[in-house]
Order: sequence, then C-alpha cells, then structure tokens
Amino acid sequence: SQNEYIANLKDQLQEMKAKSNLENRYMKTNTELQIAQTQKKCNRTEELLVEEIEVIPGTLAKNPGDGN
Repeated sequence: SQNEYIANLKDQLQEMKAKSNLENRYMKTNTELQIAQTQKKCNRTEELLVEEIEVIPGTLAKNPGDGN
C-alpha cells in the first residue's frame, strides 16, 4: 500500500541520515588528524630552520670573506 511505501521511504531516509552523520564525523576526525600532523611537521621544520639561522652569525664571524 501507499502507507507502507511511505514508511519504507522514511526508514531509508533515516538510514541515509545516520550514515551521512557517521561519514561526516569520520571526515571531521580524519581532517583534524591530518591538520595536527601537518602542524607538527611544520613546527619541526620551523625549529630546524631557527636552529640553522642561529648558527649563521657564528659561521659568518669565523669566515667573514666567504659570505655575500
């Protein structure tokens, strides 16, 4: 009957909403993890660059004629 068909469609809609919500939560969590990993990598790269920059003045003082 038409009522059964409508009830079936409503059930399907609820299932799709639940699946969509689950996928959205997964994507949000996954994206947040990727952002955190990228930030950690960038922070480490920044630390290495800062260390390298801190070494430059000492290197230039030892070899003043080598730098341009």
